Amino acid sequence: MKKIAVICLVASLAVSMNSSVTALAQSANQPQIENSTGESSLETDTKAANEDLYPADWDADDPENARAFQQMYGDEQTADDVAENDSIATFSLEEDGSARSSSGITTKWENYILNSAGKITGTKINTYTHNSKDTSGKSIAMGIDVSYHNGNIDWNKVKASGVEYALIRVGYRGYAGGTIASTGDSKFKTYIKGAKAAGLKVGVYFFSQAINVQEAEEEAVWTLNRIKGYQLDLPVVIDYEYAGTTDKNGNSLERLNNANLSKSQKTACVDAFCKKVKTAGYQAMVYSSSSWLEKDMDTDTLSKNYGVWMARYNTHSYVDSEKGRFYDGTLNIWQCSSRAKIDGIKTCVDLDYWYKSGGTDVVKDPKTGEWYYTVNGVMDEGYTGVAKNSNGWWRIENGWVNFKFEGIAENENGTWYLKNGKVDFTYNGFVHDNTNWWYVENGQITYNKNDVIKGNVNGVNAWWHVVNSKVTRDTTVAKSSNGWWYINNGKVDFGYYGFAANSNGWWYLEGGKVTFKKNDVIKGTAGGVNAWWHVVESKVILDTTVAKNSNGWWYIHNGKVDFTHNGVEKNSNGWWYINNGKVDFGYYGFASNSNGWWYLEGGKVTFKKNDVIKGTVDGVNGWWHVVGSKVILDTTVAKNSNGWWYIHNGVVDFTHNGVEKNSNGWWKITNGKVDFSYKGIAQNSNGWWYLEGGKVKFGYNGKLVVDGKTYAIKGGKVSGL
Repeated sequence: MKKIAVICLVASLAVSMNSSVTALAQSANQPQIENSTGESSLETDTKAANEDLYPADWDADDPENARAFQQMYGDEQTADDVAENDSIATFSLEEDGSARSSSGITTKWENYILNSAGKITGTKINTYTHNSKDTSGKSIAMGIDVSYHNGNIDWNKVKASGVEYALIRVGYRGYAGGTIASTGDSKFKTYIKGAKAAGLKVGVYFFSQAINVQEAEEEAVWTLNRIKGYQLDLPVVIDYEYAGTTDKNGNSLERLNNANLSKSQKTACVDAFCKKVKTAGYQAMVYSSSSWLEKDMDTDTLSKNYGVWMARYNTHSYVDSEKGRFYDGTLNIWQCSSRAKIDGIKTCVDLDYWYKSGGTDVVKDPKTGEWYYTVNGVMDEGYTGVAKNSNGWWRIENGWVNFKFEGIAENENGTWYLKNGKVDFTYNGFVHDNTNWWYVENGQITYNKNDVIKGNVNGVNAWWHVVNSKVTRDTTVAKSSNGWWYINNGKVDFGYYGFAANSNGWWYLEGGKVTFKKNDVIKGTAGGVNAWWHVVESKVILDTTVAKNSNGWWYIHNGKVDFTHNGVEKNSNGWWYINNGKVDFGYYGFASNSNGWWYLEGGKVTFKKNDVIKGTVDGVNGWWHVVGSKVILDTTVAKNSNGWWYIHNGVVDFTHNGVEKNSNGWWKITNGKVDFSYKGIAQNSNGWWYLEGGKVKFGYNGKLVVDGKTYAIKGGKVSGL
C-alpha cells in the first residue's frame, strides 16, 4: 500500500475568549467554520490494525504503526463500535459537533476529512472547547507531535502556520520483539534540529511497551542518553498504551497487551520512567488515552509529580456526564486530533494544546528603578525562583529581582547558576549549594554529567569525580576522555601507585592513572586481600596460570600467587615445575599435576623426552618409562643410554627374568635387562622360544639338542618342552 500524499495549506487557529486566557497561536485568512471533528474520537487506545497492511518502509516492530496507519489511511469504525469495545482503540463520531464543557474557551483548527477508503475528501474547521479548570490562569499554546511516519517536514512553514512547539518521538520499544530500537526514531535528530532552528519549543516522547519496572527504567536511561546535548523546552514523555496491532485473524501480537498488567503495575512502570527522568533534571510527563488515564493508571497520584498529556479526539476534553469513563483530572496537554492540516507537512498530524502557566515577565518599576516579576501583568509577590525577560533569566525572591544573588536556583526548566542575580549561560565550572558541590555546564546543572573534571572545589584546585553532575567524595577508579583515574576522596591522586576498584573490576594504577599497558605480578591489596596479584593490561585477572614479574615466574591461582603450591602448571608458553609457588628453572626430575607424572628439564615439560629415567614417582624410587616427557604406566621393553629394560607398570623390574616383548620384537630379559649376548632357549607365558643375540628368531626352523635330547623348532618356538 502506498502512503497518501496530501498538500497542506496554511492552517488556522482562532481562540475565542470568555476569560483572561491568552490566544497564543493564530494564523490568518481562514474562515471560522464550526463543525464536528470529522474524525473518530479516541476514547481508549489505538484501534487494532492488521500488520500486513503497513507500508514496507515502516519498522515492522514499531508500536506506533497502528496509530499512524489510522491517521493516514482512515478508520471505518463507527460510534456503535465504540460501545462494544473498551480494550483496544475505540472511536466515536460527535454528530452534532456541539462543545460540551463548562468553559466557554474555544480554539479552532483546520483538519482533513477522510472517507472510509482513506481518501481525503476535503477539510473543515473544527472547534475545540477547553475546560476552565485546565485553562484558568493559563494560556493555550498550539503544537504538534511527530514521528518518522510524518515524513519530511519544512519546519519554517510549520512555525509560520502558528505552531509553537513540537513533541518529537525519540525512540520506542518493539511491541512484539520487546527490544528498544537501537537507533531510535530515524527522524529524531533531523526533526529536533529543524524545529529548534525554526524557533519552535521542543520536547520528546518515548513510545513505551514496558511490561515491568526494569524495562521502564531501561527506556528512561536510553532516552536520557539519546537526548544528551539537546536543550529541551518541554517535558520528556513516556507514551504508554497498547500498540493495537493484530495478525490477519485479529489476534493480538503485542507483548504489553498479552502481559495483562494490573492498574498498579502499569502505574509503577510509568512512575519508574518518570522518576528517572525527573532525577536527571528534566520535566517528566505521561501520555495516554483518556480511557487509560482514567481506568488503567493511578493518574491522580502520578499527576502530583509529573505532567499529564491526554489523547482524546473530540470537540471537548471532558464533561461531567462522562465521569468514570474518561479522565477528568489534572491536564497539561490535550491531543485533540490526529488529522490536523499543517503547512510544511504532507501527512495528517496530531494536534496538541498545551496549557501553559500564565504569561510572565520581569519588568522595571519606573519610579523606584527596581525590577519585579509579573503574571499576566500583575506582580506576583509569592513567587521565588528563576524567571526570564528579554534581557535574560533572573533570580526572583518574593517577586523581586535579587541582583546580589550568586549560586544555584531552580525553575520549571531546570537548575541554574546565577551571578549578580542573572543566569550565566557562559559558565562552566563548580558551584556549591550549601550542601554539595555541582558541575555546571553552560549555566545549568544537567544532572547527567559523568566525568573527571578539573576545577576549584572548596578552595582546592584538582581533577574531581563528577557523578550525575555532583562532586562525589568517593574512592574509586573513574574515567574521563583523558583516561581512567584513581579517585581518592573525590579527586584524582596523581601520586598513587597501587590497586583500586570500580564496577569493572580491580586495576593497577601508576601515577594515579590506569595505563592499560601493565603486565606483571604485583604485590598489594585487592578486595581486602594482601597478595601478589596477576595484572594484565593493568587489570587484575582472577585466572589460574603461570605468570612472570622481575622476580621470576609464579603460579597464579584465582588471580594471586599461591606460595604453598608444588607441582606442574601451565601457561601459554608451556608446562612448568612449581616449587613453593615459583617456577624452578633449575629443576630436572619428576613432578605431577592432574594429568599425571612428568619429567621436567630446566623446570619445563618439553613433551619430547623419551627415556628410562631414575627418580621418585608417587613416592616410589625407580627407573621410570618416559614417553613424550610423561611417565607411562605400561608393560613393555624400553631403552635408555644404559641399555634396554623390562618395564612393568611403568618402572624397571630388576627381578624379572624371561622373554618379553615390545614393538621391535621379543627379548631375553635377565634381571630386568635385555641380554643381547644370549643364544639359546628361554620361556615366557606363551611357551619356550629360540633366541639369538637376545631376540626370539621367529624365522628359524630346525632342531636343537638340549641335554642330549633333540627338540624341533618351528617359527622360533620350541616343541616338546
